[in-house]
Amino acid sequence: MSPLRQRMIDAMTVRGLSARTIECYTEAIARLSRHHGNTNPARLAPEQIEAYLLHLVQDRKLSYSSVNHAASACRFLFETVLGRPTELRHLRPPMAKVARINISQCPACERGRLRVVQTLQGQKRLPDPLAGVAQITGAAVRSRAPPAQGP
Repeated sequence: MSPLRQRMIDAMTVRGLSARTIECYTEAIARLSRHHGNTNPARLAPEQIEAYLLHLVQDRKLSYSSVNHAASACRFLFETVLGRPTELRHLRPPMAKVARINISQCPACERGRLRVVQTLQGQKRLPDPLAGVAQITGAAVRSRAPPAQGP
């Protein structure tokens, strides 16, 4: 095992990451290194890491979750283990498409807001203590359905 890999595993263990996360992150960095001809990941430039993530999205057609895992592993390596936090801070995988809806035009959101308001006033309990928080704040809500079309 390389000293860099051991340092990364030790850093993750000290921070209480799960065994599965440690395994996934170390494998993600190993794949990154193999992609660049077994180059030591510490010697890779941020542009090379971005190119690798682009390869995962475009060529390998991996899911957002898989690419996010690889990006998180790279950020952990550079920020925590190598102490180079500014180099990959901007690094994020391509965002999944999120349909944005206007809460005032969504009857389901209005019902959610009403339930939360009633709960805050002590009238009844919600099954999930965080249900409806986005509705209270007026933030955009993630939805798999396309936004409703107006008349």
